[in-house]
Amino acid sequence: MTLQVRGLRKHYGSSCVFRDVSLDVADGEFVAIVGESGVGKSTLLNCMAGLDHWDAGSVSLDGIDLATLDDMQRAHLRR
Repeated sequence: MTLQVRGLRKHYGSSCVFRDVSLDVADGEFVAIVGESGVGKSTLLNCMAGLDHWDAGSVSLDGIDLATLDDMQRAHLRR
């Protein structure tokens, strides 16, 4: 499975958690997300897994845009 993230942005109220995050993760590839406490690492991972919603950008898994799926479809895709 290939994960593609393009221009991802997330806010909590007026506070920007992250912006303009783009990356590709190929099948079998390992990626580390590092940073200090409170900079949005877990939020980013939750968005990339389809567990949380984002404000702008896209997350695709094998060409399927996660934003087009409902919660049940996202859960099925994660299995």
